[in-house]
Parts: sequence; C-alpha cells; structure tokens
Amino acid sequence: KINVMRNLSKIKLRLGELNCWKDNFDDALKEYYSCLDIRKYCEDSEYSRDLAEIHYLIGVTVLYGGGLKAEDRSLEHLHSARNILENILIKETGYSNQIEGKQYLPKSLLEEKPTDSPKVNELKGVIQ
Repeated sequence: KINVMRNLSKIKLRLGELNCWKDNFDDALKEYYSCLDIRKYCEDSEYSRDLAEIHYLIGVTVLYGGGLKAEDRSLEHLHSARNILENILIKETGYSNQIEGKQYLPKSLLEEKPTDSPKVNELKGVIQ
C-alpha cells in the first residue's frame, strides 16, 4: 500500500510541475498539496528529502502565483524545506549545536575544501 501511495504522490508531483510550466499556479498548488498530504502519510516528516522538495516547490509556486499574503505563505514552506534539510544534515553528520535557536554547522565542515576530504586523498593515493 505504501508503494502505491508513493507512486501516486510522484504522479501528483509531476502534474504540479506540468501545471507550473503552463502557468496554472492554482492547479499546481492543488496537486502539490495533495502530494504533500500523501507523502506525510508515507514518510518521516522530519527527515524526508521528498517532503523538503515538495515544500520548496509549494513555496516557489505560491510566490509565482501571487495572491493574498503570498510572501508569508511561501516563507512558511521554504522554512519547512530548510528545517527538514537541516535535520537530515544533523542526523548524517551527528552534529547538533543550538545557538539562539538556530542550528549551525561546525567550522571544520564549512572550511573543508573538497580536495582536503579523506575520500579525495584516498582516491589520490589509488591513482598515484
């Protein structure tokens, strides 16, 4: 049953994207919200990249569609997407630091260059 629900949500997502391309923002939002409801049933709402993507698409579509308090509604969904992605990052890195209610990454992760990573150095050793 869950796989059927996931497939249905993918169809809703693609219909929403199609409606966006056709500038039918109201129809796109209906499809996105339907997709969001289905995905919330199937996924962990704090760690799902799919839910983050849907929140992002809703946020952008609300902005394009305009309307009453579009910026506020859009920001709600964009913040939801960001929060989910931050939760995933914290879960994957094991790092959690709260300062004034905001989560920050360790300085070492921000300063690390792709060429300095252990994986890259390991691959360099294999190539040489």
